[in-house]
Amino acid sequence: MVLINEWLPNPEGADADGEWLELINSGDSAANLSGWKLVNSSGKKFIFGADTVSAHGYLLLPRSRTKLTLKNQNEHIMLYNAQGRVADESSFPGSAPEGMSLSRVDNGFVWASPTPMGVNSLPTNTLALTAYPPGSKFNSWPDWGPAGLALLSAALLTAAIFFIIKNNYGLYKLLFRGDEKIRL
Repeated sequence: MVLINEWLPNPEGADADGEWLELINSGDSAANLSGWKLVNSSGKKFIFGADTVSAHGYLLLPRSRTKLTLKNQNEHIMLYNAQGRVADESSFPGSAPEGMSLSRVDNGFVWASPTPMGVNSLPTNTLALTAYPPGSKFNSWPDWGPAGLALLSAALLTAAIFFIIKNNYGLYKLLFRGDEKIRL
């Protein structure tokens, strides 16, 4: 299985010279990547040619080869197989720390020291370890759907009407006590 293993969106120095992505083949046989593609959040694509990744091996893809610019904020990378299905994805919210790579760990990705073509290293400060599993949403509103939004709107409208009536004594008496006569 070919996966995104590590990527460096904000290298020390010039981004054009230092950005890279790394794939890993966790399978027991070599993987042919012909027709696979990488896509960044801007929609730019890199389509693989006759690339292969050896069994349990790595493939390092510098920016100079892929021409993919990795944003330093809120970036999302997708890896598609030759059939056009998502094989893997990785993303981060906020800003990428300079000189740190987004590295695959058991249950997602963490910011760590870059290890191109090698086993990913975990940060030494595990208290600061933050994993971002693929597909995670951050700081997003819940998906209420049409019925939920209608219910929320009705509740807010009811509260507003109640507030207006409660704070208008004449209207309150007219609607709830009935002792006011309507004058034209």
